[in-house]
Amino acid sequence: MLKKLFWLIHDRGIKKMLNSGMQVGKNTLIFNDVEDFGCDPQLIKIGNNCVIASGVRFLTLPAFIKSSMGGKDQGVNDKGFQGIVVHDNCFLGINSIIYPNVVIGPDAIIGAGSVVIDDVLPNMCVCGNPSRVTCTLDIYRAVCKRSIIREYTSENKREVLSQHFWNLKTNTTAKTIELSVEK
Repeated sequence: MLKKLFWLIHDRGIKKMLNSGMQVGKNTLIFNDVEDFGCDPQLIKIGNNCVIASGVRFLTLPAFIKSSMGGKDQGVNDKGFQGIVVHDNCFLGINSIIYPNVVIGPDAIIGAGSVVIDDVLPNMCVCGNPSRVTCTLDIYRAVCKRSIIREYTSENKREVLSQHFWNLKTNTTAKTIELSVEK
């Protein structure tokens, strides 16, 4: 019951942001609170199939940006104050901060706690403060694939874990265990 009430209030807040001009694509998951979208949510455009983790801050107030950058006009250019664009299939990690005039390319990943002050190219993973490119999406996928333990049943559990952690076959592991017990 309490969970339903939370999501009802959360969804109502997101609908309020949408009614004030924020654009959000289809199948996008937003775990943010309303206040994380800054003062001008109409300056935010989020594409399809994105995930916005909890605590991601979208800075849309130019006065705050100007004072925080030591008087530099970080959020204002010759076209005036620009918004934030998050293209399709992006993931924004928990507690990231997105500055104004930032365009996050399609299929980009923003690491947790990152401060994004420049545009992020498509298919890139960035993290840090300020954010820097860490790898391409293809490299990230390869690393994730290597570190996933495949599914196992109770019958093949020992073999799967032995191969994953020690690159051994079950028979070798069993012999090693028997030898250590005999000593």
